[in-house]
Amino acid sequence: MNLTWAAPRRGPAVTTLVTVLMIWDRTYLGAHWLSDTAAGGLLLWRAFAPALAKEQAKRLT
Repeated sequence: MNLTWAAPRRGPAVTTLVTVLMIWDRTYLGAHWLSDTAAGGLLLWRAFAPALAKEQAKRLT
């Protein structure tokens, strides 16, 4: 998937929007409780935060 249209400054905003929409969608459809989807999103963010910070530091240099 080529996302070069999204400027690096908009990347976090787009990712956050997609995540929030996914949480809302899964809850709305009754597939998961809101607490389950929110906790899953937070756990994934925590797991990938170091890698994302490292990548962002590379871009700034």
